Amino acid sequence: PGSMKEKSIFIAESEGLQEAQYPIKQMMSEKKLSIAYTSTDPKTGDNVGNQNDIEGPCQFSATSPKEGYHEEVENRCVLLALDESAEQTLQILDMQRKLAAMDQNDLKKIRSEISELYQHVQREMTIKQTINPYSPYLLFSSDNQRMRRDNKKYLIIIELISLLFQRQREKVSKNGVTHVKSHIIDIAIAHFI
Repeated sequence: PGSMKEKSIFIAESEGLQEAQYPIKQMMSEKKLSIAYTSTDPKTGDNVGNQNDIEGPCQFSATSPKEGYHEEVENRCVLLALDESAEQTLQILDMQRKLAAMDQNDLKKIRSEISELYQHVQREMTIKQTINPYSPYLLFSSDNQRMRRDNKKYLIIIELISLLFQRQREKVSKNGVTHVKSHIIDIAIAHFI
């Protein structure tokens, strides 16, 4: 069996993704991918059923020039939209001109420093579990079935924010494992997002 556990899969220009939607949905929901296939037994010549299980979970990122994915994929994901306003385009063009005017060695140094900063932040995140004492009090719309998954995504975003700010958060021990205790500010940030 293969493993995609804790791997990231990046899909550029997802228009050709139609045939892969079912396996992606299965990996997202079941945290594994099961592929059934037949092969010929070399000794008997008979067709034999086989199954290959690929272990997950993994993280998917996909880009698309248009809005709207398949609804079953969308409700398993956090969707980020680009700001396509004229003001944002002007800011991007301005930044591109500034970067083009920079000494390329200076630019490489800045990129290296930013990358190093993110690596340090990652190393400092030693606690991997959270406790959110506010979760029983958080209300989420129940208008349709999609909200079942959206609520879970909302809670995960709060958890990730708590982990990101773990140096500033209270720690609690549960069954010998240290957890980061979510703060009301984490919920406010998640709500803003």
